[in-house]
Amino acid sequence: MGRYAFLTFDDGYEDNYTNALPLLRQYGFTAWIFVLPPLVERQAALSWPEVADDAAAYPEVMRSLSWKMIEEMAEAGFEIGSHGLRHPHLPQLGDDELTEELWQSRTEIKDRLGRCDSFAYPFGEWDDRVEAAAARAGYSFAFTSPSAGQRRVGPLTVPRLPIDARDRSWRFRAKLTTPGRTMFLSSVRPITRKLRSIARARGGDR
Repeated sequence: MGRYAFLTFDDGYEDNYTNALPLLRQYGFTAWIFVLPPLVERQAALSWPEVADDAAAYPEVMRSLSWKMIEEMAEAGFEIGSHGLRHPHLPQLGDDELTEELWQSRTEIKDRLGRCDSFAYPFGEWDDRVEAAAARAGYSFAFTSPSAGQRRVGPLTVPRLPIDARDRSWRFRAKLTTPGRTMFLSSVRPITRKLRSIARARGGDR
């Protein structure tokens, strides 16, 4: 069996349909798309406190997919998962709010598409309580985005590596190798990054 890489897109940006879908179809790929059902219902602006400035500055970009777009993507083989209702920091929620975010968002997607088996933790944040709540809500898989390393991995704590504009070809290739993934997910990495920042700052003071 060969190696696999899963492509995931958080938040449900409209350009997942207008830009990413044609490219992925061209190369024969599918992906996981994680959406927020209340925003999809209105094809509303993607706006929560952490992205409010971007929503105001780039309204044409910060726009949700519609259900019609999502249905077409699902028919094309894309996996549609939940990203919650309001994009909160889940570990900070009380038990009732946490259950609502996980359960209600899954229910709304299931009612529309027939299934919803996966979840992406907003901001990639989770703890044991959040993981247990995701299991009770009926998710088979849930994805993290560890910024400080992650040792424990399971079906409801699948770590992801971010790909962004900083990833030139060599850096992207490195992330696809076993040593590269190990380095990027290592708990030592944040310490190394901090030491580099201190070294650069000291160098600038000279």
